[in-house]
Amino acid sequence: MDLAADLVCDHKNDKGIDGIYVDEETEEVYLFQVKYRETFKRADGDKALRHFVGSAQWFTKRNIKRLDSSNASQDLKRLIVDYNIFPLIDQGYSIKLIFVTTGHFNKSSRGYIKVAPPGEYWDCNRLHENYTYSGIGDFVENVCRFKLDSDANVLE
Repeated sequence: MDLAADLVCDHKNDKGIDGIYVDEETEEVYLFQVKYRETFKRADGDKALRHFVGSAQWFTKRNIKRLDSSNASQDLKRLIVDYNIFPLIDQGYSIKLIFVTTGHFNKSSRGYIKVAPPGEYWDCNRLHENYTYSGIGDFVENVCRFKLDSDANVLE
C-alpha cells in the first residue's frame, strides 16, 4: 500500500488526529489534522484548532500509554503500534502539529494561532501563496530544437 494512505487514521474517535508521520532523521512525530471544505468561502474558526492542539496532549510521555486504553479508534491505535510511537515518545522524539484546511482562517482562528503551540497552520490563502504556479515571469528566451523520429521520440 502507498505510504501516505498507510499514515491516515481519519475515523470516528481518532482523537482529532487524521494522520501520523515519523521522521527518524529529525526525531519528530508529525500529527496531522485536515479539514476539506467544498468552497474556499467557508471560514474556519478556532474550535477545530483548539481541539487539534488539545489532542497533542495524548502524545506526551505522561499520556501516550493511556491512549491505548481509551476509546480511540483502532486505526489510530494501529498507527501508534505500527510506527512504535510509545517508545519514540519515551526516547524523546518531539511532536510537531500540522493543521491544514481548504477553508480560510477567520479572525478567531488567526488570533488563536498567535498563542497556540508552535506548529504549521495552513489555510487556503497560505496554500495558494506557497503551492500554486502561475507561470508569470517564466519566459523561455532561447529556442530549443530537437530531432524527432517518425514516432515523435526525441533523438539524441
